[in-house]
Amino acid sequence: MNPLQVNLIYRPDVNEVFGIDSTEKFGFILTAKDMQVSDAVKLLVLDHQDQVYPIIAKNSQSASTPVTRKIRHLLGSIKRNGFSGAVKNYQRSKQQSANYEEWMTKVEEPTRAQLIEASKDLTFQPKISLVVPVYNVDEKWLRACVKSLTDQVYSNWELCLADDASPKAHIKPLLEELAAADERVKIVLREKNGHISEATNSAIEITTGDYIGFMDNDDILADTALLAVVNALNENQNREFIYTDEDKLSMSGKRFDPFFKPNWNETLLLGHNYITHFVVVKRSIVETVGGLRTEFNGSQDYDFVLRATEAAKEIHHVSNILYHWRTIETSVAMDPQSKEYAYVAGQNAVQAALERRKIDGVVSMTKNYGAYKIDFRYETEPKVSIVLSGKPSEKQLMKLLATEWNEFEILAGSTDIKDARIRAFAGKNENELAREAAGEFLVFLTVDLVPTESTWLQEAMNFVRLPNVGAVAGKVISKDDAILNCGVIIDPAHERVVYEQQGLSNKTIGTYFRPALPREIYTATEDALILQKDAFLTLGGFDMELPAEIKGIDFSIRLAKEEKKLIFDPYFEVRYSGENHFNVKKEAYEALTNKYSQELNDPLINPNQFSIGG
Repeated sequence: MNPLQVNLIYRPDVNEVFGIDSTEKFGFILTAKDMQVSDAVKLLVLDHQDQVYPIIAKNSQSASTPVTRKIRHLLGSIKRNGFSGAVKNYQRSKQQSANYEEWMTKVEEPTRAQLIEASKDLTFQPKISLVVPVYNVDEKWLRACVKSLTDQVYSNWELCLADDASPKAHIKPLLEELAAADERVKIVLREKNGHISEATNSAIEITTGDYIGFMDNDDILADTALLAVVNALNENQNREFIYTDEDKLSMSGKRFDPFFKPNWNETLLLGHNYITHFVVVKRSIVETVGGLRTEFNGSQDYDFVLRATEAAKEIHHVSNILYHWRTIETSVAMDPQSKEYAYVAGQNAVQAALERRKIDGVVSMTKNYGAYKIDFRYETEPKVSIVLSGKPSEKQLMKLLATEWNEFEILAGSTDIKDARIRAFAGKNENELAREAAGEFLVFLTVDLVPTESTWLQEAMNFVRLPNVGAVAGKVISKDDAILNCGVIIDPAHERVVYEQQGLSNKTIGTYFRPALPREIYTATEDALILQKDAFLTLGGFDMELPAEIKGIDFSIRLAKEEKKLIFDPYFEVRYSGENHFNVKKEAYEALTNKYSQELNDPLINPNQFSIGG
């Protein structure tokens, strides 16, 4: 009998890098039975050209090393962005790393000092229970986790550790030692191994706090984490779900990859779990919605966040980096396919959220693991009027005429093309054309914008028919597939308007999915915009006295005042065939400041977003 057994497995990371169909299996597990291996095994891999590649696999360890991981990351970047794009991404990453270190000194340290000073005046000092599931964690990491609690500036807390029947011998005595050293540390030793969901629920069962926070057993909190949460509660006790920013922590203790999260963004959360850590929830919310559910194992946190945010009176974002996620360089899994269940569980969690909210839609996984797309289902297909600014080109009109939608019309200032679906009105602007429109919905497209797909209108109509959605902005890409427009941000501190993620490859997910997933934004231009005709006319249409590049931004601000959502939808995609004109000149920005003051502050973005080049 051959002592070596080879099983082929699906490697989504490899298939993504090399563009291989998902049905192909190019990973493998090599199992050696009845063989004694004292140190390492040398594998000789032969390719189809008889080239030999030696692989050294250490005993009981994955062949994955920091070097091989970096190589895979580089190959993936080249595959997604091209060589020049990969180089730009590397340079951007290095610059952001340097900027982050500067940010920690100039912004984070003063903020910490201000928090500590403010703590003297806290009138509301609730007990916060931290729940931590424990399983086979290295002693040094668990000690560091617990130390980050005992080092907290805010002292009214308890730590509830639940061991999920860890087989490693050091876990039980270590937990008992930690509990004996500080009466605020409580432990529960599960007799039977379950899953992180069951272990977390066991920890929740022994909590006595007014609020419950969630941690992993090898991560750490900033020493002002609980203080910042309690400070937010003193400002407003209706805040029942609180989340913070986070970064990563290397094995050597170096902090990197800061995640400056947006303020509460329900639409983005339905695309992926951007909230993650650190989360603190009012106890009554946990009691109402229940703890973590085993049927969503793998994405149990995502499911809980969706349920808890539905139940909370108010959701609040603390824009401080208060949670450090440790990236331990050990083998996560010999078989990456074992993670597939987690992605499916995430899909099911979003589908369940739609059902609870009585929203008819179908959730599917995207090409980016952990990210999801919702296709809402509607009973009718209303007529749409496509309003074109300026004189459209023949190419633009022919592309639009190929649109897959039952009833639509095209309104243009002038055109020589004859088609029953085209109506021309010489000399009329967008507002005048909108009043002539026969459609229930209006799509505004500026000159030289053409859809990338014939189904573009189906995508454009996906979100705009939802309750409380005022308008949807599309993604504009260039001839060479670079992002030109995926929403804009007013930046009063630097007296400018920023086109988010402009210049990045359209293949990339950008900064935490900003150009890749639907999300709520504060402002957009009129380049690719869809909304109800009645809503547009009720708000008075575009202010035609303003410079062209800020007409949509001005309209967005007025839309926000009506408490209507503006959604950026990357699946509503158009291509610009001209030269890049997507910028706001100084004179146009000054026109905005002449009309608005406080309204220029974007309520959705993180105040630190521009600090490191984000």
